[in-house]
Amino acid sequence: MGRDLETNNFSQFFDALPQMTFLAKADGSIYKFNRRWYEYIGAVEGTEGWGWKEYPIHHPDDLERTVKRWQHSIDTGENYEIEYRLRRHDGVYRWHLGRAQAIRDEDGNVIEWFGTNTDIHDLKQAQDKAQQTEKILNFTLSAADIGYWTYDKFTGDTKISSGLMKTWGIDPLTFRNFLSECLNRIHPEDQEFVTKEINECLETGKAYSIEYRVILPNDEVRIIAAKGEAHRNDEGEIFQLAGITQEITKQKKYEIELQEATVRAENASRAKSEFLANMSHEIRTPLGAIMGFSKLAEQEDLSKEEHKSYLSIIQKSSHQVLRIIDDILDLAKVEAGKIVTEESKVSIVKLLIDFKSIFDFKAKEKGIRFHLEFEGSIPEVVIGDKVRIRQILNNIVGNAVKFTSQGQVTLTVYFEENPSRLFFKISDSGRGISEQQQERLFQPFMQADQSTTRRFGGTGLGLILTRRLCQHLGGDFKLIQSTYGKGSTFLASIQTQVSLRTRFIEPDTEVVLERGTVDEEIPIGSLENLSILLVEDAPENRLLYKILLSKHGAKVDMAVDGEEGLDKGKKNDYHVILMDIQMPKYDGHEVVKRLRDHGIETPIIALTAHAMKEEEQKALRSGFTAYLSKPVAEDILLSKILKCVHLDNARQMEFLI
Repeated sequence: MGRDLETNNFSQFFDALPQMTFLAKADGSIYKFNRRWYEYIGAVEGTEGWGWKEYPIHHPDDLERTVKRWQHSIDTGENYEIEYRLRRHDGVYRWHLGRAQAIRDEDGNVIEWFGTNTDIHDLKQAQDKAQQTEKILNFTLSAADIGYWTYDKFTGDTKISSGLMKTWGIDPLTFRNFLSECLNRIHPEDQEFVTKEINECLETGKAYSIEYRVILPNDEVRIIAAKGEAHRNDEGEIFQLAGITQEITKQKKYEIELQEATVRAENASRAKSEFLANMSHEIRTPLGAIMGFSKLAEQEDLSKEEHKSYLSIIQKSSHQVLRIIDDILDLAKVEAGKIVTEESKVSIVKLLIDFKSIFDFKAKEKGIRFHLEFEGSIPEVVIGDKVRIRQILNNIVGNAVKFTSQGQVTLTVYFEENPSRLFFKISDSGRGISEQQQERLFQPFMQADQSTTRRFGGTGLGLILTRRLCQHLGGDFKLIQSTYGKGSTFLASIQTQVSLRTRFIEPDTEVVLERGTVDEEIPIGSLENLSILLVEDAPENRLLYKILLSKHGAKVDMAVDGEEGLDKGKKNDYHVILMDIQMPKYDGHEVVKRLRDHGIETPIIALTAHAMKEEEQKALRSGFTAYLSKPVAEDILLSKILKCVHLDNARQMEFLI
């Protein structure tokens, strides 16, 4: 009676348990489920013993591992614990935590098992969602190179993200203590203030936001931006530190580059402003002389010597303005990659000796000496751009003479093969260049300092233009040595071609220069009996060219615009036509096209203020015979006219034959 009552009471208690509960024999066969179990799965019988394996209540993907885990506990007596999915009575699978503990006799033998099943589906979903959220967070932080960490003040437990380990070069397999390991990697110069910030946060709760450097095991230095804060428990005690770190090495590099670029831009802007102010001075000074002495030359009571002197000043000032404009245009063309190399045979020795005669005179005017020296053998003739070589020499020698007030300037020339290069070393005993001034030496629009501009004048374009020209010719131009107050040495180099039959001049060889060499200029002949049509809209230019051409015997007819030039040109009464390009009504390109379409084959020379190479190419494509840029020297103008006329005559003779 008492035993039955006890059993009955247990059954009532067993069924009243809110959890799904079961009892199993020592062999693992379940002999009793509580009411909650049957209510949940919707079965009344058939699951006792080992029937639960056959009854479709376990998720197919979980059944095999569940049975294996249960059998392992039966075989070993170990407590049973596993997560799996059970099918609810409505057919929905939900996650459960299954647990069972062995009940043993006095001898420790397992006599039965007591087990429970707890529905953890909602908890499992929350955990999965949290894990998914953490994955997304980790991905986001990793993409932004942000790592995070937490440190428990009382337990010393540390949690550190994979992104932080990667940034700091920490091996997760050997990682032990976050704070000590990371602090050891902080740059020695930064360790003290970083430690101070962390300790203050740990003790007072003051948050920090700092930047510091870390040194990785491979000695790579990275810059880290870090933020940290303290977390308090319900009692207000600080129990945890949490922080984030982000590598900002690239950002810092970009910041520094941006700052440097800003400084460079500001310096360039300031240099250009100074350049424009200086350019205004450099141009206005000779223009003032031109205007002033032109006015004086109009006086009727001038002596012949005074009149000649005024004209000489005007001519000298005009060349000065033209030289400034040429420098600006040349630099613009070089910087834009528009400069074109025109190679021809150049008698380099003759060119150098001509330069010596010119600069001997200029050096004597300043009371200094100019020396020309040859080191080793020099090819008598090279293939190169004569105009640019002359320009380079003029710049480097002229610059040295300009800045030397006593002593001497020496130009040393030598040649090297493989590859074939000419070198021009220019040394002077001038004022020299300080280290600070050397930093801005080859920057456009800048001289060594403003006192240089005030004392010596100039645009500040000479050195940078020379370097660009040398580089364009396959060489370079650089400062070799300079001592402030004692002088400087520069070296210019250009790439050349040398024929196998070229004679080499030894340093002790007497150089005999004869007429008829490769540099001989075309003789300027008379324009007697030549009929020339001048098409020019600027009245002062019409007058100038008419005077020049008439002086040499030409008969000059004039047109004031493109329309009149077209009408007169169609008459075909001229040996040559000189034509401006930019004119009212019809521009030069349109006029020459219409003349050629009309059958006019008269040589037509473009006479224009445009100085770019592409303008010349455009003019020749339009039908012009030749191209000249204003202002044009008298001898060049006459030479070009004679060439065109002789070419036309030769073409006509060939046609007649």
